[in-house]
Amino acid sequence: MVWKAILDEAHRLYSNWHTRLHDYYMMYGTKEEALMYVPDDFNDSDWKILVDYFSIPWFEIVSGKNKTNKAKQRVNHTTGSKSFLEVSYDARDRVAGKEPNMQTLW
Repeated sequence: MVWKAILDEAHRLYSNWHTRLHDYYMMYGTKEEALMYVPDDFNDSDWKILVDYFSIPWFEIVSGKNKTNKAKQRVNHTTGSKSFLEVSYDARDRVAGKEPNMQTLW
């Protein structure tokens, strides 16, 4: 149980860090411009590797699709990295095995 909590927290921290770096990269119009402005907590060679990763076509396509899908969401997700299904599963009555009703859950 403790090990899972540690891994979940490590995943959350990594995900937030990666998102922050991608947001920083997106502030600049081009790959070349992003390479000129290395974040304070990065060295030049590591930043170049990350900028190269952010600018590959596959990453840009997936990122664009995710951005489009996020814009379509009508309900704001406020439970962090957990899906709606995971929140429902965690809130169920474990003894009776019943899922909570939607009013109770949300």
